[in-house]
Amino acid sequence: MNKLSKSIVLSLFCNLFHYYSFSIYAFSAVILSPIFFSTTETELTKIFGLITLSLILLLKPLGNIIFGHIGDKYGRKVALIYSLVAINVATTCIGLIPSYASIGWLSSVCLMICLFVQGTCMGGQYTGAIIFIQEHTKKHNAAFFCGLMVGIGILGTLLGTTTSFLFYDSQELGWTWRLPFLLTSIMGIILCYLTKYMEETPLFVKNKNLNQSEKAPFMDMIKNHRKPLYASIFISSIPISMFYLATIYLPNFYGDKNNVNSASNSLRLICMAQVLCMVFVPLFGYVADRIGKKNQLKITSVLLIITPLFLFYFMEYFNNSYMLIVGIATLSVFTGLYTGAAPAYLSEHFPVIGRYSGMGVSISIGEGLFGGLSPIICLMLEKTLDSKIAPAYFIMFLGIISFSGILLLRNQTLSDFQADQSELLEVNGAI
Repeated sequence: MNKLSKSIVLSLFCNLFHYYSFSIYAFSAVILSPIFFSTTETELTKIFGLITLSLILLLKPLGNIIFGHIGDKYGRKVALIYSLVAINVATTCIGLIPSYASIGWLSSVCLMICLFVQGTCMGGQYTGAIIFIQEHTKKHNAAFFCGLMVGIGILGTLLGTTTSFLFYDSQELGWTWRLPFLLTSIMGIILCYLTKYMEETPLFVKNKNLNQSEKAPFMDMIKNHRKPLYASIFISSIPISMFYLATIYLPNFYGDKNNVNSASNSLRLICMAQVLCMVFVPLFGYVADRIGKKNQLKITSVLLIITPLFLFYFMEYFNNSYMLIVGIATLSVFTGLYTGAAPAYLSEHFPVIGRYSGMGVSISIGEGLFGGLSPIICLMLEKTLDSKIAPAYFIMFLGIISFSGILLLRNQTLSDFQADQSELLEVNGAI
């Protein structure tokens, strides 16, 4: 295995570790909240637990700004290593925090600090991992490997979810809740050691050697590369929206409202949706490399516009668990189709210096505007319009948003680095 191949494999494991570390607390926030907050009001304690989880998501833009600047100034490898070390320290510290019963409010403060670090690192990790692997692969393989990076992240989430349910009993937590966090630190230390075998991307090295590093890369993006920024906001809102609709809205809300799902089945449906997305994203990434990333995005956008009404109509008409599974599977396919092409497609339209910052911040905005709010938007539409097919209108709107982003880039010339990338990667033996 050559150096660039080792770098790709290690970056995949780093992404797995990040999402696993995040998921251990994220999917157990309500269960673990009595440990870190006052237990006098049970419901209030649970709310505090969810608020701390929301903190992680709100900090993603800050993480993209910080690690985007580091990645554009000092290297993709440097940014990934810094985020890996920081999230490992934060995750380990969560497992060492004394309970609220022992030190009172200081327990809550310590948890918030650790989650602040986790959220900031998670913000910069996704974009950095996508760019790192895209700049290490040839253009005709870029979508597949970017899709594989996303799929590995979903696998990390699945492993974190599974770990949470294996270790945590909401009735009697004892001291065993600390084990997942402390065991994670061992994995993190091993990964930190192995990062010495990672190579910086050839493109960044070339630009750095040519003194093409901007003092403020993100400001340069705002001044000179606005179209990719706006397009990235539109396009990046689609994958996370579809993923949340498939893994959160349909399993937890739609089925309950239509009396075809129970709480005991929700977890199974969520895991099923995550597994489907994990498989479909790299699979359709491979397809995008063959038929063209832009073509696949256009095809998916058309499907998002014409199919949701039929899908939700049949789900309402038959109103059974089988159609619910069909709905989840369909949205998982849409997630795979779009996410398999979007990351590599967007990355190609940003210049090397400023790509980390520009993609990171714009993706955070796109996710914040539509992605994270997609289940709530669908619930509001369903209630306001008094129609069970109302979520279809939101998905159709996403298809229109997608076309808007693609049109913004219709006259955009691919970054000059493309020719250099092929030449550099041939010399360095990329895959």
